[in-house]
Amino acid sequence: MLARRTLLAAAVAAPALSACATGMNGVDNRANLPPLPHDPHSHARPDEARVLHVALDLRADFQRKVLSGKATLTIAAKPDAHEIVLDVKGLTIHSVRTGATEVQYVVGAATDEELGSPMTVQLNGSRTIVIDYETSPSAGALQWLDPAQTASGKPFLFSQGESILTRTWVPTQDSPGIRQT
Repeated sequence: MLARRTLLAAAVAAPALSACATGMNGVDNRANLPPLPHDPHSHARPDEARVLHVALDLRADFQRKVLSGKATLTIAAKPDAHEIVLDVKGLTIHSVRTGATEVQYVVGAATDEELGSPMTVQLNGSRTIVIDYETSPSAGALQWLDPAQTASGKPFLFSQGESILTRTWVPTQDSPGIRQT
């Protein structure tokens, strides 16, 4: 009886789990993008191109209070999408690549102190981009604790990206409607 229940549970869960994986690991990233309501707190245009997955390879510099390294973004985009718009605030962008090729990007002006800036990246047909960057010591989402502030006597770092502070430590589409793994 238990084996049948397990099999039944797996059969019911499989379609839901496979739907979550759409766009991941080389699966068609040109998927239809269901429309999302406009988020006035993001520069993103997720109906054209949307971040699905973020992989981070970062180093923490406790003396300077910055993170530096790479964010690899997997993107779903309409077939005719030429660019993706991300949210950034206080980030220093060193380069953006698709594979071995450096691509053009523009960090626009911050027209609103809270929102930061739009970062527009040319996709050139790619659905994966790698951004080499560094945060600012004043990144709102990063809390740097000195050794005197911790029970272990060691420095400690934690992040808190709500509500729109993730853009201060990761170049991404910083909107709750744009779900990312």
